[in-house]
Amino acid sequence: MNLHEKYNEEKELPLIIPFTATLNNDKINFKSLLTYLNSKTTSDDLELNSAQLILNDICEEMWENSFYFQTKNHKDENYHRTFSERKKLQFDLWKSALPQLMNERFMCYQWIYGLRYIKGKPTKKDIRFCQVASDIPQLKFFLIDKGEYYFLDLKFMVNGKLSNFAPIFNMFFFAASEKDPMEFYLFASMADAELVFYFSKISFRLPILKKHYESHLKPFVQQIEQTYGLTKR
Repeated sequence: MNLHEKYNEEKELPLIIPFTATLNNDKINFKSLLTYLNSKTTSDDLELNSAQLILNDICEEMWENSFYFQTKNHKDENYHRTFSERKKLQFDLWKSALPQLMNERFMCYQWIYGLRYIKGKPTKKDIRFCQVASDIPQLKFFLIDKGEYYFLDLKFMVNGKLSNFAPIFNMFFFAASEKDPMEFYLFASMADAELVFYFSKISFRLPILKKHYESHLKPFVQQIEQTYGLTKR
């Protein structure tokens, strides 16, 4: 599916940006945040392990795949990708990064507002500690009979636990639960990500009158049932 692509093609996709920090004596919280890192600011003085070196390379690829970087280098044919191409590449890069992220103690979430603002050093008020889990979320659909109409609801399951999606949803490739919105689960496929992104625009619930069900929604529901399964209530 190609959902709202024209509207979103100039939006930034989630990416990883490394940064340096000093820790408090408890070795748990940040004392100060020093700087964002990229190929121009990475120093030989930094002691990076093998996983971090791999992550830095992935981060650089993610940066070069950003809309901001593409726009700045639009005259270079090597940096002119469609939104669909950027989404596919970014998703593949996240899959490559996931095993390396499991080794990292400190991960933070920050809303980037366009990468032109990602320079200098981060501020504590702009970041929240987060976690990227290795578990793969399973999409779960529910067709709920409400008398004169139906609701088609979307939730997700991890390790047998069913969760509602977080109401504020802006992590395109990830599921995050209402109860723990800072724990992210990478989707199994781009198709899952596209479908969840569509449902996030309607609060993860698609309503339809029963008189319109046969002509408007039934083929879609049948496709959902065949691909993901469906629970009727």
